[in-house]
Amino acid sequence: MYANKADSLKKVLSGIDNKQMHAHIVLGIGDAYDDEKKHDTAVFYYNKAVAEFSVLKLDTLVMQTLFSEAQSLKKAGRHTEAQERYEQAIAIAKRSGRVQDQIRYLYKSAGLYETQGYYHLSADRYKETIALADLNGMKSDEANIYNRLAWVYNMLGEHERAITSITESTRIYDSLNDVSGVLGAYNSLSVIYSKQKRYNEALHYAMLTDSLTKVAKLTTMNALANMAIIYKNMGEYEKSASISRKILESDLEDKFTVMCVHSNLIAPLAALGDHKGAKEHFRKCEEMNRRLFQDVFVHIENNKEMAKAEMIAGRMDSALRFAHTYAALCKEHNMLNDEYKDCYTLLADIYKKKGDIDNALRYMKEFVDLQDTLFRKSRNNELAEAEIRLKLVDKNRTLDVLVKENELHKVKGERLAILMGLGGLVVIIGAGSYRRTLRKNAQLKKQKQIIDDQLSQLAIASEMRSKFYANMSHELRTPVTLLSGMLELMKNEGDSRRPEKLDIAYNNSRKLQYMIEEILDLSRLEKSETKLNMRSVVVAPLLRRIVFTFESFIQKKGLELAYADDSITGLHIQVDENKFEKIINNLIFNAIKFNKEKGSIAVKAYRAGNALYIEVRDTGVGISEKDVPYIFERFYQSSSGKNAEGVGIGLSLVKEFTELLGGTVNVTSTPEHGSVFSLSFPLAEPVISQHVTEDPHGDMPQWQLPVDGCSVLIVEDNAEMRYYLKEILGSKVTIAEANNGVEALHWLENNTPDLIISDIMMPQMDGEEFVAMLKRTDTLRKIPVIMLTALAASERQLALLRLGVDDYIVKPFNAEELQARVYNLLNNYAARKEFILQSAEPDDIQAESPEADEFRRKVTEFVLSRLKRSDVSVYDLAYELAMSERHLHRTARSLTGYSPSQLIKEVKLQKAYELLQSGEINKIDDVARRVGFEKASYFSQQFFDRFGKRPSAFL
Repeated sequence: MYANKADSLKKVLSGIDNKQMHAHIVLGIGDAYDDEKKHDTAVFYYNKAVAEFSVLKLDTLVMQTLFSEAQSLKKAGRHTEAQERYEQAIAIAKRSGRVQDQIRYLYKSAGLYETQGYYHLSADRYKETIALADLNGMKSDEANIYNRLAWVYNMLGEHERAITSITESTRIYDSLNDVSGVLGAYNSLSVIYSKQKRYNEALHYAMLTDSLTKVAKLTTMNALANMAIIYKNMGEYEKSASISRKILESDLEDKFTVMCVHSNLIAPLAALGDHKGAKEHFRKCEEMNRRLFQDVFVHIENNKEMAKAEMIAGRMDSALRFAHTYAALCKEHNMLNDEYKDCYTLLADIYKKKGDIDNALRYMKEFVDLQDTLFRKSRNNELAEAEIRLKLVDKNRTLDVLVKENELHKVKGERLAILMGLGGLVVIIGAGSYRRTLRKNAQLKKQKQIIDDQLSQLAIASEMRSKFYANMSHELRTPVTLLSGMLELMKNEGDSRRPEKLDIAYNNSRKLQYMIEEILDLSRLEKSETKLNMRSVVVAPLLRRIVFTFESFIQKKGLELAYADDSITGLHIQVDENKFEKIINNLIFNAIKFNKEKGSIAVKAYRAGNALYIEVRDTGVGISEKDVPYIFERFYQSSSGKNAEGVGIGLSLVKEFTELLGGTVNVTSTPEHGSVFSLSFPLAEPVISQHVTEDPHGDMPQWQLPVDGCSVLIVEDNAEMRYYLKEILGSKVTIAEANNGVEALHWLENNTPDLIISDIMMPQMDGEEFVAMLKRTDTLRKIPVIMLTALAASERQLALLRLGVDDYIVKPFNAEELQARVYNLLNNYAARKEFILQSAEPDDIQAESPEADEFRRKVTEFVLSRLKRSDVSVYDLAYELAMSERHLHRTARSLTGYSPSQLIKEVKLQKAYELLQSGEINKIDDVARRVGFEKASYFSQQFFDRFGKRPSAFL
């Protein structure tokens, strides 16, 4: 039908003489081809219609046709051209004062930037649209755009801004009495919180949405469906399945929601052991999707969920089929992104459980390669956004200049008419007018020059950043290649050069760690998140320690080191030791890197007036005169010679850290003769900083056991890790070992340890399966368990705690941290056993019973609901649980080994650990207040006693 329409219009076109009618028919042909999805042909006719309307000076029709062309270009995947048409349409709407059209086109332009992954540009354009809607009182449009802006912020990882945008959207909808809008905003809040793994807040807004839906007597089940997903993500499979079944029993007419509910039931039913039911809901979902929707996202999610379900059931071959389908679909539809990159880790997990280590390693490598690709794609998007910004600035500058020149021409014309009418008398006025015109021209020229300079600076900055990313990619690949290569070569046990290769691997791992630390430092500086732990330090021993750390490395390079600090004995400076050390490390490392063969490095520290001066001198290649003014700028690199190595951030960090510490840095250099970097810091009195700090050298309570003869079972497949754990625990405990969960269960048939330490990833039976078996066995479930995990994600840790693990520790960890955890658990376990033995009352709750689990849940919910209060008392807890204080004390002791007050503190400290690990809060004072501790110093000590690690270690 559409092709006939286009052909019919083309036949009519040849006989039309009226130019406006001709242009309208050309536009109609474009619409017909667009409806037929022949977008490239449609664009040709739209372009022709724009040209004809432009000749007729019909701006409104030009604008509308440009918009239609942009939409067609977008459908054709020609996004850059589509964005150009949007810009042209926006300019006409702005010029003609058509506000509604301007808002519409800005909104579409922002949406296209979002589709392209240019989230910063998209956010800027949405904000521009919001400002225009607000200015013109278009509140409903404003609320809708705030809602969309929130999702862009969510993609950027700016979660607080996302929540602020949704909250503003909700406020506007509420003022308009728009119940549907408020429901949508609440639902968006729930989904955004869920994506951040903040499930309690997500659940709150999902329940609020459901309540409001019932009040408004709406039939939608979206809120309930969302609640089922949240409960699934929380591991509350019974609740998730129950809600999903309720939706299916309601005879909901919204078939898409019904289909999604079938998909959401797969994982909970599999986790609950109903594998037949999981498969049945998979089948129903796939059938509905094939018959009604053909939605590729649903198809992908189904195969992902089914792969996990079959893995849980132990049917690995079937799990692999679904997982491979999941990965193939992601690849086919170009969806190997942050949302679906876990397809490779899922394959690796299944192969590992199947015992196929080679394929498991293969897919882990695929995952790492994908991470690298996504990182480069993200950086390329940032560079593309910078280039687009430059072009927009250039166009706006040109437009402004043209407008001003047009105004100038009008002024000239008006003055010329006056001169012609008044004759010679106006010559004097004309002369004055001419001078004013010259001045205006000069101002315009000056403004144009300023804009040109800014554009030039932006272009240079963009080029430097581009070089930085390219160089960083190269620099990271080198140590990774050497690290993995040397380790692969060392697989040969008979290799006589094994120590040498191990040395290379170790050195490159350190180099990689150092480079990553530099990138993180730069990121913190850009976000103004760098935290200083300033204190007055004696500078001589600190500087000497830093310098002589390099001594053996310098000698290995065939260089000489000279050091002098005679005149600074006893002097203090006020610095952050960590930042000061990075400054000196960077300068010495550069002196080594850019030195000549058999060259020398001299470090000299001396006092001059009220300042300390430190010089780092080398006999290296030097820095060219033209490079010296820019050497401390971010991403700057010399264009020639050996100085072109590196990524261009080391010296910029030196300068910025030095200035943060109140100092200065300068450089003098002679090419081919070397460089001298000079630092200066003001001297300080030996006083304690007023900032809240922690003593980084504070002593751990002496490693001792609560009772003699404690035994610990270590379940770990890595022999070196078992050895390390035994070295940490020493000879004070009796240690038994098992390679995996199967061996551990066999040993436990005849033995009962006081504590179990288990890894997660192990062959035959992993740590999670092992703990699940423990908790199902009456004689074993009361033994405390510490789980070792390499995954720092809070959802993983939450899953472990729900499984019944008493504590977890994230790799890498130090000896003090593990000792603190072991001490606390053994102490509480001993106290609990003693209390149960002493208790003769028949109504005591047995440890690890279902009643005990419920008690623990209620206590945790109560403390978390009053988290910020420092005065939560045992009386409050007893009142909440409807117990006497005496009964509460007895129950808490028999269950946990804690007194009620200790239990309250334990919940608070666990929450603090979660907050610090998530990176959500980055000040110790704020964490302390957030979990109800009045004094940060007391909080830090309690945290250290509990976890063997200070809060500052997370910042």
